[in-house]
Amino acid sequence: MSKARTPAQEWADISISNNFMFTKVFSSSKELCRELLSRIFPNLEIGDIQYIEAEKALQSSSDSKGVRLDVMARDGSHLFDLEMQVTKPSYLPFRARYYSSVLDNEQAASGLSYDKLEPSYVIFICTFPVFDKLLHRYSFKRFCAEEKNLELRDSTEIIFLSTKGISDDVSKPLKHFLDYVEGTYGPEAESDKFIRKLDQAVASGRKNKTWRDEFVKWEMNLNQERIDARAEGLAEGLAEGLAEGLAKGLKVKDAVLKLNTIFLDNKDYESLRRISEDPNFLNEMLKKYNLI
Repeated sequence: MSKARTPAQEWADISISNNFMFTKVFSSSKELCRELLSRIFPNLEIGDIQYIEAEKALQSSSDSKGVRLDVMARDGSHLFDLEMQVTKPSYLPFRARYYSSVLDNEQAASGLSYDKLEPSYVIFICTFPVFDKLLHRYSFKRFCAEEKNLELRDSTEIIFLSTKGISDDVSKPLKHFLDYVEGTYGPEAESDKFIRKLDQAVASGRKNKTWRDEFVKWEMNLNQERIDARAEGLAEGLAEGLAEGLAKGLKVKDAVLKLNTIFLDNKDYESLRRISEDPNFLNEMLKKYNLI
């Protein structure tokens, strides 16, 4: 079994398909961001880019949970949210719906009346076949169920781009970008000025010590969030099977969290991964460290 890679090791060959690098690159270069948007929306005149704080924690209502957007920008006439998506959760369409509401809330919070809301676009760049189809691009607007040609015209659009598409359905410039994300770009894409600049930005980013340190901390925090969530689920399951023994010691959840802390302090990422996947190994480790 191969050892789990540490965040520092992952940084050594990080690419634009990594959410962190994608956010850093496109939120630090207006030129690259504008060019990408121009390739996605060739019929829109993209103006000067203004960022609305990368990875900003926003809320769609005062009592809802915050959500981090990768790259949120406006050009004076349109509002954009660019998202890098490397996993395929079943709830992705609902996530897109929520992000669209976040963009509306961002505008409403500034006091704009409904008729002054700018057109908004949520764009997911996916490294998997979207909807299990063959397209590179899927664009969604709102239409009437009874009158198929009647569009609501609320100026919102959700776009899913896929690096795994095989249809001839996007422009060559956009295809170059998708191939670059996928890591399968050829000589034609290599001669693309935008792709060269993007590749240079990623290479420069890998050498940025501040970015590297932020990435390591970011990955550790994400990992801890995953571990905490898994700990709760595993604790419930273990409590049923080990109720007798565990009732005498610490609560299962506390025991698992203590074990997580031990592995994190020892930088034992492989064991962290295994306890989240193998209940038997988790039970063995809990006993080894006298937590049950």
